[in-house]
Amino acid sequence: MRNAESNYFAIRSKLSRLRRRQLAIQSCNGVLWFVGYGFVATATASLLEGWLHFPPAIRLPLVCLLVLIGLWLLVQKLVLPIGTQVLRPTWTPNIEQGLAREVGRYFPHVGDHLINALQVYHHLQQNREGYSPELSRLSLVTVWDKIKDLDFNSVAPWQKLQPVVRFTVIAGLVFLVSITLFSKTFNIGAMHLLHPRTSFRPQLISAWEVSPGNVEIVEGDSVRINIRVKGKYKGPILLRWRQSDKKVFQTKQLLAGPENVYSYLFANLRESVKYMLQAGEESSEMFTIHVEKRPMVRLLQAELIFPPYSGLESRYLQDNVGNVTALKGTRVRLYLKTNKTIKQGWLEFDRGKKLPLKPLGAELKGQFRLVRDDVYRIRLIDNKGYRNRNPIEYYLNVTADQKPVVRLPLPGKDVDLGEDLKLALQINAEDDFGLSRIRLGYQVQKAVQVPGVKDTTLRFIELKLPNQNTTQVQLDYLWDLSSLSLMPEDVVRYFAEVWDNDAVSGFKRARSQVFTARFPSVYEIYQEVTEAQDEDIENLKDIFAESQELKRKLDEISREMQKNPDLDWLKKQDLEEIAQKQERLQKNLEQIRRELEQAIERLEKGELLSQETLEKYQQLQQLFQEIMTPELQQAIEKLRKAFDQVDPEKLKTAVQRFNLSQENFLKSIERTTNILKRLQIEQRLDAAAK
Repeated sequence: MRNAESNYFAIRSKLSRLRRRQLAIQSCNGVLWFVGYGFVATATASLLEGWLHFPPAIRLPLVCLLVLIGLWLLVQKLVLPIGTQVLRPTWTPNIEQGLAREVGRYFPHVGDHLINALQVYHHLQQNREGYSPELSRLSLVTVWDKIKDLDFNSVAPWQKLQPVVRFTVIAGLVFLVSITLFSKTFNIGAMHLLHPRTSFRPQLISAWEVSPGNVEIVEGDSVRINIRVKGKYKGPILLRWRQSDKKVFQTKQLLAGPENVYSYLFANLRESVKYMLQAGEESSEMFTIHVEKRPMVRLLQAELIFPPYSGLESRYLQDNVGNVTALKGTRVRLYLKTNKTIKQGWLEFDRGKKLPLKPLGAELKGQFRLVRDDVYRIRLIDNKGYRNRNPIEYYLNVTADQKPVVRLPLPGKDVDLGEDLKLALQINAEDDFGLSRIRLGYQVQKAVQVPGVKDTTLRFIELKLPNQNTTQVQLDYLWDLSSLSLMPEDVVRYFAEVWDNDAVSGFKRARSQVFTARFPSVYEIYQEVTEAQDEDIENLKDIFAESQELKRKLDEISREMQKNPDLDWLKKQDLEEIAQKQERLQKNLEQIRRELEQAIERLEKGELLSQETLEKYQQLQQLFQEIMTPELQQAIEKLRKAFDQVDPEKLKTAVQRFNLSQENFLKSIERTTNILKRLQIEQRLDAAAK
């Protein structure tokens, strides 16, 4: 009995699982039918309404009919089948036998054995007919052995849903095609169906054809939009647009052109623009003209690194200044910040050279060496391939490193050498950035040349700079020419040379004026001194004659003062003029004294004077000192002071004292001239003896 019961419950469990599977399949079948109908009904009704624009009298019954059909289908395919099963008792013999009958029909070898065994089992529980219990249990065990390995799921396969699934998929595709290809018509129809009682006016514009619609351009470009209106509308349309960062729309009325095309040009756009079209209550979607900014330089910094020899520290130019004026060899480092990420950048030079820049996001850097005057531009390309337009031209100017300058201020003229053959030189040199080398160059021109041989060799003496790369130098140098084996009348042509420290363009050289140092002959020294003395004698004669004239005028004024001590203004002017001329004569006399001193020095170096004559020349110099005594100058000063005093006696005394000093001056001049003439004769005799 226990085996029969366990077999019964096992059979019942398999049948219960079959029942649940059948309920699931029936539910899916009803849902799929309802969804497929919804796709078809919605697409068909919306498109018909969008195209035909039914009046409310037709639209309302149509909507009601579609809803009723949908409800009927829902009840027939889902509510009734599922409800019937749900409202029944959980499990009854009839449900059990119905399932067993389906299993018997599906599996022929089972046939009615399963349902008969179940009926016998239930009768056995009551056993009113008096069946044999053993026979009933045996039939149940036999049936279980037949069905225990059978898959009851095959009795209710999911493949039964294939037709309805196919219908629903096709309906869904129809729905998607409708809303894709006829989106505007579908939307209008759906909106009308949702308001079945509302009366909608016919749509004059069925579609807007806008070219290019949404588009991307580069900053500064222009865009012409062309609009075609599909439908019965033929009037003007309104173009409304605004910049993307603004809220207020601008408007422009457009009239239809040829072929019913409306057109408008957005010229030289700098910012992105949103625009739409409107005609009455009809309007298009919002379109966007996206303006992509061209790459541009927002910040330019230029660093100048000067050549090391210049000693200049590197410096930055002002921001956004790219014009460079600097020394040749200066390295120019550029740092750039742009308005966007840069893919590629380079410097373009007028002379044809291109120098790549290293991009780092929105920053770039690069460097070049300044070697010549040029013009360069900064070229940029962003990640979208857009280039910067009309780049600024920057100018490169090379500042010339000036040549050094060298002078020989001492002696600063052509000279004759003395017997010691030494020449004191002073060399002054300067350069804007520094000197690197200095030397003395010379060439000896012999008075007596070997026939057919002319020595033009330049020789040099390297001199030492006080400080390397100094910009100014004053070098004192005592040049000993004794090693040159000079003979009388030989000439040494000499000059100074310097180099700057320009290691970029090459060291530049400068040469001073060429001077000569001549080793004079005895006769030439004598001749030059004699000519100078002749000139001095003539100058002394002129001084003497002019002093006599001044003495005459002074005597005349003294006589008038004897008669009338009070001098008028003109006489005072005469006295002032006499005093000034006397001072000038004294200066001329001092010049003669210095020239005589130089002549004596040359004669002495050349050993052209005897000791006796030399002593007389020294006495003559002493005489010059006596002439230049301060008494005469004091007399002139006292005379000028007397002009300012009212006392005639003091003025008279001052005039007399000045007259006396003038008389002594005349006598000394006359005596000096005579002595100089006699010494000149003795000098000639000494020279002849040499």
